[in-house]
Amino acid sequence: MPRLDCVIDDVSRAYSDRAAEYTARFGSMDAVHPSDREIVGTWADAIAARDAGARAAGAAAGPAAGVASASRDVVDAGSGPGQWTAFLASRGLSARGIDLVPSFVDRARAEYPGLRFDVGRLESLPVPAGTLGGVLAWYSLIHHRPDTIDAALREFGRALGPGGALLVGFFEGPVLEEFAHAVLPAYRWPVDELAERLTTAGFEVVETHARRTAGERSQAAISARLGELQLVGGREKRELVLEDYDEAWATSAAEHRHRIRTALGDTARLVEHIGSTSVPGLAAKPIIDLLVTVDDVSDEGRYLDALIGAGYELRVREPGHRMLRSPARDVHLHVWPDGDAAVENYLLFRDRLRSDAADRALYESTKRSLIARDWADMNEYADAKTAVVTAILARARAARGGS
Repeated sequence: MPRLDCVIDDVSRAYSDRAAEYTARFGSMDAVHPSDREIVGTWADAIAARDAGARAAGAAAGPAAGVASASRDVVDAGSGPGQWTAFLASRGLSARGIDLVPSFVDRARAEYPGLRFDVGRLESLPVPAGTLGGVLAWYSLIHHRPDTIDAALREFGRALGPGGALLVGFFEGPVLEEFAHAVLPAYRWPVDELAERLTTAGFEVVETHARRTAGERSQAAISARLGELQLVGGREKRELVLEDYDEAWATSAAEHRHRIRTALGDTARLVEHIGSTSVPGLAAKPIIDLLVTVDDVSDEGRYLDALIGAGYELRVREPGHRMLRSPARDVHLHVWPDGDAAVENYLLFRDRLRSDAADRALYESTKRSLIARDWADMNEYADAKTAVVTAILARARAARGGS
């Protein structure tokens, strides 16, 4: 059994065996330390305020302005007997609890009948991608091993919308180490080390808290948010290699276009093969780029889960754009709003390279020069091509007779 599944099974069994004892001791806000209540309450109030501000801005600007939305939908990830879920709801949030342990969920449903509680894993939250305003993981990751915790953090990033808030409570220590918890082994994390894991998962750390009391375990919290540009999995250093044009690229692109069309139906306005692999005769990195347009990129529920279900993984989330890729990282899907200027540029650039041998040769020589350098991330390599791309686009517009 994979390590993550082992951890999940161990946690579920151990807390099921002691659910009544745990609920009696910790299942009420009366058992919560005042500083914890303040930290979580302040975090919740910030989510509610962000949602209210976004609604006000949207109402003032009108529906055609495209003002970025926020959400007061939050998940209490590892909700236990449900007291924190109820607390979040009392702060004006639309709160939902998710926990591995069925007896905890049963108790929470009985105690708080107006709230929703579900049995589920933190690594596969039963919510659409990009729809949450916040995720609370209050001591629910303490039993995750250092080699399994990243899966939960990545899942939180998938579920949150851009700018979404995450609050993690945990046991703190000077070194990362296992200790004997009353239920089953748990881990102490240095604040900086867990913050680094969050950064790698695409979060920006907002603030940290620590409470150290003589005779008690040190406790800490990290408040973080998804950046407007989220690189799911963090920055990556990959070997960049140009290969001579391969006719198999067109075949692969056609197969993926069919897969996308099947997954999205009419939601996809355009599905086009773009990038260097779409230009016969042009050397390229062996990565198929596909352009997908939808009516509203921010409405991820209309397309993102369907693409993930079709076998793609979210890599980039930023205002007006998402990028997904195949697990083998050899196919990239670029999702843009239908009619966006970027869509026109992609297609105009592709068609110019297909029809103009001189610009095709210029672009290839530029790529060969740049690819010989050492790049920390593929995005830096792409940015370095901006000047020549801009010049080629200008010639394409002039040839077309446009501005």
